[in-house]
Amino acid sequence: MRFFILVDGGQTVEADETVFADWSARANRRIAHHQSGVVEVSTVFVGIDHRTFETSPARLFATTVLRDGRVGETWRHSSFDDARIGHLRICREVFGFVPDGTRP
Repeated sequence: MRFFILVDGGQTVEADETVFADWSARANRRIAHHQSGVVEVSTVFVGIDHRTFETSPARLFATTVLRDGRVGETWRHSSFDDARIGHLRICREVFGFVPDGTRP
């Protein structure tokens, strides 16, 4: 299992398990969060590589839809920028708008 921490500017750095645990205990891992009624879209830095194939990029970020507090669909992202863009795309799918107020 590979661990990573998030540093300035959204860059990721591989770390050993102890460094990751220490960093994770005090870090704000939230990238974005939006809620409308009982539906939430939350994007976080996971920091544990969830890639499917060894040759694919590390999947270090996750966007999850929660409905009435229950975990629904989850998408994995490889970079900070991909996570932010993915969060907005999923907000548009779920809410019908992106958080800045523009309509799809």
